[in-house]
Amino acid sequence: MPRQDDIEIYVKGADPAVIKQWLAGVFQRVTLNHEGKKLLRGEVILNDDSKPCELLVIENAVKGYTSIWFKQNHTPWDTDIDCARSAWKAMGREVRANADGWSEGAEADLFHCIDESGESTVVWPT
Repeated sequence: MPRQDDIEIYVKGADPAVIKQWLAGVFQRVTLNHEGKKLLRGEVILNDDSKPCELLVIENAVKGYTSIWFKQNHTPWDTDIDCARSAWKAMGREVRANADGWSEGAEADLFHCIDESGESTVVWPT
């Protein structure tokens, strides 16, 4: 699968402090601030040679899952699933990512799921 233009994952029951801790372990610089009750907005920078990447975190965006959206893919991951694996390893919480990446006409309900039982594909009507 080619490198995606943006990255989005969904983490079940993720606390913003735990998300920030994960991001701080991946990126050289992380800024993330509350903009309302459920929305955090900021940016991450991978290293001194990287472009900034706008970041949105929406708590409880879908049925108890927090959306983490890197609006530009200036990240170490090629795909949503690569990012989901990193998040699972760091946070130990169920993570879901679009199984095929997003594209016009793609099956939007098919998601890659990572949890304590391993990795699987699930139908998840968001």
